[in-house]
Amino acid sequence: MQHYRNFRFGTIDFSECIASIIEANYDAIYLRFYLPGRDTISFLKKIKKACPHIIILLEYPTSNIENLFKLNIVSRVGHFMNRKKIRRLNQLSDYFLILTKDQTLYGKPAIFMANGIIVDDIRPVGVPPLTNEIVLLAVASDAIFSHGFDKVIKGLSIYSKGKKQLNVVFIIVSNPLSKNINYLKILAKELEVENIVRFEPPKSRKELSEEYKKVHIGIGSLAAHRINLKNNYSLKHREYGAFGLPFVMCTGDEYFENSPFVLTVESDEQPLDIQQVVDFYISLRNNHPTYPQEFRTSVEGKITWEAQLKDVFEVINK
Repeated sequence: MQHYRNFRFGTIDFSECIASIIEANYDAIYLRFYLPGRDTISFLKKIKKACPHIIILLEYPTSNIENLFKLNIVSRVGHFMNRKKIRRLNQLSDYFLILTKDQTLYGKPAIFMANGIIVDDIRPVGVPPLTNEIVLLAVASDAIFSHGFDKVIKGLSIYSKGKKQLNVVFIIVSNPLSKNINYLKILAKELEVENIVRFEPPKSRKELSEEYKKVHIGIGSLAAHRINLKNNYSLKHREYGAFGLPFVMCTGDEYFENSPFVLTVESDEQPLDIQQVVDFYISLRNNHPTYPQEFRTSVEGKITWEAQLKDVFEVINK
C-alpha cells in the first residue's frame, strides 16, 4: 500500500512550501529526477502559473534512468504508473542537467554537469608505509554489479597463483545487506582468496578518513559497461581525489583519465590486472613521493560543486 501511495502521489508533499516559493520570487527551482507522482506535477504547474519567469532545472542523475526501473517488479510497476507523469515532468522543465555532452534532451536544452564534492573539510592523506603489502580499498553504499568489484577478486586469484612481488589485500566497505555482497563473498571463497578479501560495514566520513590514511589505492567504478554507460563520473572518484588517494577506474571519467595519479583500465569483463596495479603504485611512489598533496592540488579546482555548477548559474543569470 505504501508503494502504491508513493507511486501515485509521489514521495514529497510540496503543498506546504508553494506559498513561500511564490512569495520569495526565486529565479530557479532545482529538482533531481525521481518518480514524480501526482503531487509533483501539481506543484510545478502552480509554480509555472504564478511565476512564469522561474526556471525549472531537472537533473537526470544517470543517462539510462529507464533501464534502472527494469531491475525488479516494484520498479517496473512504479515506472508504468508514472510514465505519463514523467513525460509531463519533462514538459514542465526548462533545462535538463545530465552526465553526457548532448545539447538537448526530450526536446529541451541540456547542460552537462558531473558530480561534485565539498573539499573544504577534507585534508589530503599522508603517504602510507610500504613494506611487503599493498592494500586496495573499495567504498560503496551499495556494492552493485556495475562497480566491478568481482573483477578485482578474479584478478587477485590470478595474481596470488603467480610469482608475487608484493602481497595485495582487498577491503570492501559496503552495506552488508547489499544484494551483491553475498555473491562477492562466495566468489572470493570459490577462488580461494577469502583470506585476502575483507568485507567491512559502512563507515562515517570520520572513520573513512582514518581508513584512507592506511590504504594505498582506491578502487573506483570498473564496469560501467554493465549498465550501458560510457560515462563514469563516480562520486567516489571525486572523494578519492579530494583525499589524494590514487585509484583505479574504468574509462569514461575525463576528469581523471590523464592523471598520473589514476590508473585507467578498460570497462570490460577482463579481471583486473593486479600486477599492473602494483607496478602503477610503485612507479607513483618513485616519481611522486608526495603524491597525496600533488593529486589533491591537481583536481581540487575541477571537482568542487562550484566548478560543476558554473554552467548552471550562467543559464540562471541570463
